[in-house]
Amino acid sequence: MPCSLVMAGSVVMAAATRQGVAVLPVDSEHNAIHQCLHGRHSGDVRKLILTASGGPFRGMSRAELQKVTAADALRHPTWRMGPKITVDSATLMNKGLEVIEARWLFDVGPAQIDVVVHPQSIVHSMVEFVDGSVIAQLGVTDMRLPIQYAFSYPERWSAPVPPLDLAGAGRLDFERPDTGRFRCLELAVRALRWTGWQVSYVRNWTDVDDKIIRRAQERGEEPRQLAERFIEECRRDMQSLNILAADVEPKATEHIPEMIELIGKLIEKGHAYATGGDVYFSVRSFPAYGKLSKRNLDDLLSGARVEPGELKHDPLDFALWKATKPGEPQSVSWESPWGKGRPGWHIECSAMCQKYLGTTF
Repeated sequence: MPCSLVMAGSVVMAAATRQGVAVLPVDSEHNAIHQCLHGRHSGDVRKLILTASGGPFRGMSRAELQKVTAADALRHPTWRMGPKITVDSATLMNKGLEVIEARWLFDVGPAQIDVVVHPQSIVHSMVEFVDGSVIAQLGVTDMRLPIQYAFSYPERWSAPVPPLDLAGAGRLDFERPDTGRFRCLELAVRALRWTGWQVSYVRNWTDVDDKIIRRAQERGEEPRQLAERFIEECRRDMQSLNILAADVEPKATEHIPEMIELIGKLIEKGHAYATGGDVYFSVRSFPAYGKLSKRNLDDLLSGARVEPGELKHDPLDFALWKATKPGEPQSVSWESPWGKGRPGWHIECSAMCQKYLGTTF
């Protein structure tokens, strides 16, 4: 069935609708999503989150990946499967196929499907709802569970598998997949585009910041020329790896008015403040700060610092706009309501993404 859904998902699901039957997934990830969605309206769903173990090559550098063998690819750290699916798991090709399957099984767009690496393979997948709640399906790594679920649905039968020992598991880790090294996920996006689904791909270029200015001054070069050179080198690298070009590639220096407008809105709402020509984001004004990274403010405070000359109200606050410093070139300085300066941290990505993807991306 998984291969049928990848190749002919629209045909399979249309046939199921005509016959008035349900398609019950057996693959552990889709089975988990089916369990999370049971009895819930599709309009309540914001996002499906497929989990991936990361396979045996998770965390390896490109140099290390050059030396791996087929035998290495067959040593999966958590699951015991056939050789084909085990190799697919090592390359994350299986996750690319699962993205396509999820699109057809659950009738959602590509933008509503996400993938996270979860090396313990205890959380088999999750569903995020429009109110921000996330429901996950957890269980031991045993395919008898999803297979039995498909047989017993909508009932639950006692299963001949050991219970999940969460205390014994100790911790559950999650991280973003490294699509630079494991590029098969992008192939799934290409396939979905080919089937007619619109996938918006925006790649932001931060072409002005402290490091760029400092390196340019060391080399006696204009900061924007230095940034442009590295942008072109990155594009050549992407092309040599056969990675699709982005639909839009906005640069920070070309979106200064959008950033100034967004900073002004943050000040109006009490989330930012101007001082000495700089503008800082007030971290404590936003109670949910750190939620996505699963960190609290006390954890963040241990690594916070105040640089000489900064007038922060709180060590956690970070600069959205930086006043031009003596000796900095005028090519990276713009007029603003707070005086001449340039963008600080994070604001460039927020402004550009909102412009090209909308405020709810």
